[in-house]
Amino acid sequence: KNQLSKMIRRVIGEIQILYAKKWGRIECTKIVLCGNTAMECFARGVSVLGLSHFPFSVPDNFGYEIHFSQIFDISVPVSPECTVFFAPVIGPFIGGDTVCAMLSCFFSDKIKENAVFLADVGTNCEIAVFLKSQKKIICTSSAAGPAFEGQGISCGMAASNGAIARVHPDKKSPTGFCCSVIGGEKAKGICGSGLLEAVSSFYANGTINSNGTFKFAQDKVELIDGICLTQNDLRQFQLAKAAIQSALLFLKTKSNENDCGLFLAGGFGSVLSSDAALAIGMIPENIFKTIVQAGNAALSGAILLLNDEWKNKATEIVKMSKWYDLAEEKNFQELYISSLQFP
Repeated sequence: KNQLSKMIRRVIGEIQILYAKKWGRIECTKIVLCGNTAMECFARGVSVLGLSHFPFSVPDNFGYEIHFSQIFDISVPVSPECTVFFAPVIGPFIGGDTVCAMLSCFFSDKIKENAVFLADVGTNCEIAVFLKSQKKIICTSSAAGPAFEGQGISCGMAASNGAIARVHPDKKSPTGFCCSVIGGEKAKGICGSGLLEAVSSFYANGTINSNGTFKFAQDKVELIDGICLTQNDLRQFQLAKAAIQSALLFLKTKSNENDCGLFLAGGFGSVLSSDAALAIGMIPENIFKTIVQAGNAALSGAILLLNDEWKNKATEIVKMSKWYDLAEEKNFQELYISSLQFP
């Protein structure tokens, strides 16, 4: 409760500064909280025991409103009538943030395609498919691990100043690669988007084979200024790539649809190169007619939940949804192993 209160106090303080110059002091009357199922449970003070072991269960479906004082310190400067709405969740690993992302990507009959995919790409990748003709949603989650956030990579780092964010083959460069660094300063490491493009470049210029192995008896490749990727880095990347690819293929089989639309959401999903992801198979080819990077779709959806009409739509999304636990799917392991390969 103390930590949550400190966080919301800081957020409200920053909002006050933004508004004060033009509109004067504001009073907060509504708050929407959305996150993965575990985070919403922590915020509400609900046990997460059901998320800790198989068979997994949802401790609370959320989708309701409570008074501010039930979870926050009353010293936080808000209206006495301020309420907090918890976004509804679908399953143990498909939380309110994914529901909000579906809202902002308009998972409804208004879409042009007969099927639309949403992939929130990160440490845990949540993927959902809206099937327009059947008026249902199927979804799953796949543990990609921390490679896309720079963790477990020898020179990995977060997407901050000094991180290589873009990589392209360049025959004129001493290393054979052209790298774009966040902030325009000397490279300190590589973040997720740079890692994806680096591996795609390795594959395009023949540095690695379809198994992800260096072809020329080398144990690392330099990108720029001593920043290198090792064979182990490639293996870590392959594990993350396979988690996303296999989950997309699994839901594609379940949906039995082609020429679908794909929304890429989340911090990493919003900046990754879809061309690079297609080139290495992370996004399977010949499935998606359109690919749109949706930005912070969860935040956009959370804003919509300030309106009661959209709350009802969120409830409809939950009722339409069926969650698949990949651990229980007989053929998924084979699909995952085959997805470790590059096309």
